[in-house]
Amino acid sequence: MPPVETTSLRKQTTHLFDKVADRRSEIDRLKAINQQFEEVCNDYEECIETLERLGQQSSSNRRMINEYKRLRESLETEIIHYLNRTKCVP
Repeated sequence: MPPVETTSLRKQTTHLFDKVADRRSEIDRLKAINQQFEEVCNDYEECIETLERLGQQSSSNRRMINEYKRLRESLETEIIHYLNRTKCVP
């Protein structure tokens, strides 16, 4: 089977932190004071890295890629939830 098209997968794994770049200082402050949020962010980073790695391998990883995509979406939702319910003050 041909390899999964890496560029297409990379487009799909647009980093949430790029999407909310205007809230980066808020994310950094929240990570510093909330260990659970920091762990979710670390899990998200690892998920993105794994998706990129899987995208460079054969398409036999399609099931695993789909599982990691679902995990990515879940982690993004959780991060946004933290940001929306927590007001960080400088």
